[in-house]
Amino acid sequence: MKKLLLLFVIITILFPTVYSIRWTLDKRLTDDPEISESHDIAVDQLGRVHVVWRSNFGTKDASPFLGSGMDFEAGEIYYLQINNDGKIVVEPIRITSKIGSRGFSRPIVAIDAKNNVHIVWDDWIDGTMGGFSEVYYAKMDDKGHILIDPSVILSNQSYASDLVIDPEGNLHLGWTSFFTNEEGFFSSDVYYLKLDDRGNKADNAIKVTIMDTSFNPVIALDSENNLHMIYKNWGDSGNEIRYTKLDNTGKILIEDTKLFAFNDTSSKSYSMEIDSENNVHIVFENQDLVGISNIFYAKLDNNANILISPTKITSFQMNAIFPKIVLDHNKIAHVVWEEGTDEDSEIYYSTFDLDNFENLTKERLTNNFGVSSEPEIAVDSKGDRKSVV
Repeated sequence: MKKLLLLFVIITILFPTVYSIRWTLDKRLTDDPEISESHDIAVDQLGRVHVVWRSNFGTKDASPFLGSGMDFEAGEIYYLQINNDGKIVVEPIRITSKIGSRGFSRPIVAIDAKNNVHIVWDDWIDGTMGGFSEVYYAKMDDKGHILIDPSVILSNQSYASDLVIDPEGNLHLGWTSFFTNEEGFFSSDVYYLKLDDRGNKADNAIKVTIMDTSFNPVIALDSENNLHMIYKNWGDSGNEIRYTKLDNTGKILIEDTKLFAFNDTSSKSYSMEIDSENNVHIVFENQDLVGISNIFYAKLDNNANILISPTKITSFQMNAIFPKIVLDHNKIAHVVWEEGTDEDSEIYYSTFDLDNFENLTKERLTNNFGVSSEPEIAVDSKGDRKSVV
């Protein structure tokens, strides 16, 4: 059975330039017989890294809706915490307790201004994608003590995709609702939901998509507390990346609109960050006609006007997939991705100055036998420390 590892890397920017980088050694976070996968990370105000993941001992199901490698057999959600020296200070805590054939999957973590930990995840009750699904929420303090026990916040075939917290402590959730359309086909819409700091619904859910078969939203908050969402749609010309902008109350400011589409190709995984000037930065994976995936970068202004059209930042014969982007206070973008084959892949890292996109660097982060996959990256509040898991 293939085992996935979570690795911890810190990048310290010594001077305000993309070239002065110091690395720690990789640190293995899990050591159990199960597969550790579908992880997410967040960094708090003190630079501590909070990690959530699924510990799985079932079989794989590469669903196009839910991401390659997602598993719906028995599995549980875990949490641990690392200090800014890379030491585990909160040992792995099991958040869920499996009942019957439930399939807990894909946890998402966010940290509020008080360093409390908010986690959401999915529960595929009968263990299959087509089955009844619910979204759960739990809250912990920064010592790993449960403040709010796991509870259902969404039901009826709902699937959590991304979570952000505003300065007032409100939670903003982007999620997918699956349904059977009028033609009898399985379809989906993207929704937005605002919750208070205890996971209670502050407003009614807002449907943000016009086109059927939209799913997997990513959500980001700008300095004016407006929300930006990107998501996939299966268009006639292949997968599209689409966009919606909302205010902090859920009012739609820019309706569901197409950003990028590629004929006969597939725009797959993607990530988004917003800079101090409220410009939107997107990285995404796109597969060419011969089946090779590369990572592309695009930049929008705050009204979704394209400032930099999709531009390839990788160019290799092996697949480059699962990109993630963060921005630091020095106006530098940091991108990680997985590159290789199904049997042997590694994690790579690239930086570029937001004012000089052509100034790209690239570095290989891992050198392990087997598969290193689906990296996550986060930046601390000072912007000089990056964590990759």
